[in-house]
Amino acid sequence: MKGETASSSPICTTLVFSDQPRCRILAPFGVRIKKGVIMTGFDGVLRERLEGMREGGSERYLPESRGDLIDLCSNDYLGLAKFPALRMRIAAAAAAEEERVGSTGSRLLTGNSELAEGTERELAAHFRGESALVFSSGYAANIGLISAVVGREDLVLFDELIHASLRDGIRLSGAKGWKFRHNDISDLSDKLARAPRRGRVWVVVESVYSMDGDRCPLREVVVLCEQWGADCIVDEAHTTGILGKNGSGMVVDEGLEERIVARVHTFGKGVGVHGACVVGSSVLRRWLINRARSFIYSTAPADTFFIAIREAVRMGGSEEGDSRRRALWERISVMEAVLGAAGLAWRGESPIVPIVMPGVAVVRAMATAAREAGYRVLPILAPTVPEGLERIRVCLHAGDDPAVYKSLIQVFEKRGWRAESRGGE
Repeated sequence: MKGETASSSPICTTLVFSDQPRCRILAPFGVRIKKGVIMTGFDGVLRERLEGMREGGSERYLPESRGDLIDLCSNDYLGLAKFPALRMRIAAAAAAEEERVGSTGSRLLTGNSELAEGTERELAAHFRGESALVFSSGYAANIGLISAVVGREDLVLFDELIHASLRDGIRLSGAKGWKFRHNDISDLSDKLARAPRRGRVWVVVESVYSMDGDRCPLREVVVLCEQWGADCIVDEAHTTGILGKNGSGMVVDEGLEERIVARVHTFGKGVGVHGACVVGSSVLRRWLINRARSFIYSTAPADTFFIAIREAVRMGGSEEGDSRRRALWERISVMEAVLGAAGLAWRGESPIVPIVMPGVAVVRAMATAAREAGYRVLPILAPTVPEGLERIRVCLHAGDDPAVYKSLIQVFEKRGWRAESRGGE
């Protein structure tokens, strides 16, 4: 296949090989040649794009599931996902209460139940809100909430590091979005001052940011929103279960629940199960039931889904949950000291520890070295983070052996990582 060339028309592609006569191949959908491989149809287009991603080191793969590695990358901050007592509680409750293995339809058709609505009432009380509405995932909650409440004439100001699901919700709403610099109150204030007033103005933030692990200056954000008449939405994905009384999140911890329009709490991280809920007024709940498309057009979760959420939140709010939160924050302090000794001034505001290692090849090599040493950490690449800010995202857990933190950093140091090489991040 050496020396091939190609010319295309809407109905055929001509291939020329240096050692073969010219041949014509009908190609109603187009034919491409990449390194001697004939690419036909839509799969060919995708294969070529994937090849480019692979060559650039940005193609993603489902990681191998290995139980022999020390987990330092999952979002199971309190260790509830693998806690036998929680599994037994869920199983016992399901045996006593489960009426059906499937919901048979959306909540607006045949999928609603007293179990679902009772769980939502309990969640509203736990998160100190007037009402709660459960969604199948945090992604579904974010896109459903924002696309339902934000109008086309509105303006959304959002922190540049918010979750992709929040950005997708803004796009679905049809509203204009302005990003402000991460946690920069001055920049947010400037944009609020310049915001046109054709519709409502919204501010969207996260209580803790998923890739940097730092906290939002939430009280200052709320004060600005009140000053300029803006409405605030907070994604509590990475604080649910680990901050606030009984793990109720940062908004409750700071006493701001009456000053936030809506909060999204997810259950697949600190709570250890799955799903999410939007917490707000009873009017907001009614509106979402009528306008949140990711709620309306999704088959309702099965009974065991609601049972798992209810039992996990109960356990998280119990003495067991308090004990695990204390253990988690003790380990965060240990990691802060370990990184400080390595020359990295990390401020332990959450269990998320970003160790920036610019360059795809570098961060992949570091992740491989950690895996070979027995640790499960994963490289975080663009577009999840900006190019040049690739990183190992370490997540801490209540049940970690604190000694592994120093050992992991030593693995990186042996491969040439130094705190001063972090590119100023």
